[in-house]
Amino acid sequence: EQKAMVDKAVGAVEKRDKPLKVMWFYSTYEGTPWAAGPGGLPQHISKLAGVENIFADAKTKWAEVSWDEVAARNPDVIILA
Repeated sequence: EQKAMVDKAVGAVEKRDKPLKVMWFYSTYEGTPWAAGPGGLPQHISKLAGVENIFADAKTKWAEVSWDEVAARNPDVIILA
């Protein structure tokens, strides 16, 4: 069942000219958003599905970011992690 779900996601993004840009949103503490960075399950799922994690270049698996930075990186989709 999980493999079928991944295959469906891969099929949907393969039709795109550019990779789908996603933000894995974890939570907000005192107005500051936290997003998935490199490593960890969200990055692994991004690679499996063929999407681009906009914070794959962060220094930690779960990075404190800013809303301005999120807007500048312009995700196509925000995934609630």
